[in-house]
Amino acid sequence: MFSYLNPTDQLDLHKYFQFASDKTEAELLDHRRNLDALDPSLPHRAGRAYAKLLRGERAPAHYAEMPNGRRVSVRPVMKPEPDIKMLAKVLLRMALDDIKGRDDRAA
Repeated sequence: MFSYLNPTDQLDLHKYFQFASDKTEAELLDHRRNLDALDPSLPHRAGRAYAKLLRGERAPAHYAEMPNGRRVSVRPVMKPEPDIKMLAKVLLRMALDDIKGRDDRAA
């Protein structure tokens, strides 16, 4: 369901509600008090994003065309922390594709 929200709303929800954390209720309340001082509008933004989620509002999907001509909808899912392993895989794949492209052009 998070993918129906735009990325900014997803991040606001993660920052404010800390869904992925193992914090206790007291720690979460302390976290929210600190956020109020650092980013006073975050509680309101997170509340609006949560209301959109409950109402089932959907941000517009983007579409990608597959090599076979089929169109698929693409929606981002923001995570509270970057997936370092996934980033490393993507960067490695890009580097390998770049090297392969250079080899193909040189041949």
